[in-house]
Amino acid sequence: MLPLTNEIDVQGRGDAAREARDRVVRMLQDWRLPLSEEILQAVRLCTSELVANAVEHGGGTCRVRASWTGSHLRVDVIDTSSNAPETGCPTWDAIRGRGMLLVESLATTWGWEPRGDGKTVYALFALDTSTGPGAQSAPAPVLAAG
Repeated sequence: MLPLTNEIDVQGRGDAAREARDRVVRMLQDWRLPLSEEILQAVRLCTSELVANAVEHGGGTCRVRASWTGSHLRVDVIDTSSNAPETGCPTWDAIRGRGMLLVESLATTWGWEPRGDGKTVYALFALDTSTGPGAQSAPAPVLAAG
C-alpha cells in the first residue's frame, strides 16, 4: 500500500493557503499516519507558507502533493515561477519575508527543484518516533477564546 500520494489543485484566492493546509492535514489524518500533533502543526504551517508563496510569486495557482513513504512525509508545492525561493534576512520590523525561514525551522529539511514550466518547493518531515507503539504524544495545546 506504500507509498501514499495525493495531489490537490489550489486556486489563487485569498483563502488558498488555509484551504490547502486544511485539505492536506485532513488527508494525512485519513491516512492515519504515525505523526504527532506537533508534526501535524509543522506540516500545517509549512503548507500555508509554501502555498502563500506560490500564489503570490508563482502565477496565482499551484498544485500541492503529499507523499508518505513509511518513514517520511514530503509536501510539494508546484508553481509556474522559475524563481528560487528566498530565505532572506528580514529586518526585525519587517512585516513580510519570514515564510521560508519558518519552513526551514519546522521541516526536517526543505529544498526546491526546477521544472520545465516552473518549480517544485518541498518540505520533508521525518517519522515521529515518539508516536510508535506504547508511546504517548503530548496533547494539542488548548487556545482560550478571547
